Amino acid sequence: MKAHIKRNAMPTTWRIKRKQVRFVMRPFPGSSFQFGIPMVVAMRDILHKGKSAKEVKTILLNNDVTVNGKKVKEIKYLIGLMDVLSIPKTKELFRLLINKKGELKLVDIPESEAGIFIGKIIKKNLVQGKCQLGVHTGRNILTDQKESYKIGDSIVFDKNKINDHLKLEVGSLVYLTGGKHIGYIASIKEIKNKTIICESDKNSFSVVKKDVFVVGKDDKTRISLLK
Repeated sequence: MKAHIKRNAMPTTWRIKRKQVRFVMRPFPGSSFQFGIPMVVAMRDILHKGKSAKEVKTILLNNDVTVNGKKVKEIKYLIGLMDVLSIPKTKELFRLLINKKGELKLVDIPESEAGIFIGKIIKKNLVQGKCQLGVHTGRNILTDQKESYKIGDSIVFDKNKINDHLKLEVGSLVYLTGGKHIGYIASIKEIKNKTIICESDKNSFSVVKKDVFVVGKDDKTRISLLK
């Protein structure tokens, strides 16, 4: 596998000035490249915390950056959608979200949300009598509750412990990660197999199930999102 990605092969979600860059470092496996960015891109090209990959590496080796509370020292580390990047020395906190232009963006968040991560369930298997859930960033969770979790639901973690279960059902609030309504927050009005009818700003529209990410219920999202 090549160590870099050519400019014309970069995901459209990466906020990089393409005419100034020929190659970008290929991240380690983890989240989908479309919904994740390598640490070097996040620090150098988005947050402007270093002018080169070497400078970013020095910052990481000094234990100056964490993702979801875990220290990261690799510039190829893949930061996924909903991950929280923290720079303790400057007391900065960011969450990786996608905006209405379809671009991944690191958004400032309050300290109260620093430990919160929402994972969308994309896989469900039985492992030694327990239910193994795989979320969108590649993380796997074992649970005894085989029936309550379904593919398409979301799990809320607070400081790496399961805090809540957000079901894909009528009335849930969702964050749209694809289609022409990408980046919108909407409520589910109806579910028809792989098609979901949503409403946002009193406008109704249909989206495919894979583009729906449950983020709240009872008209309230669990985290701050782009408006």
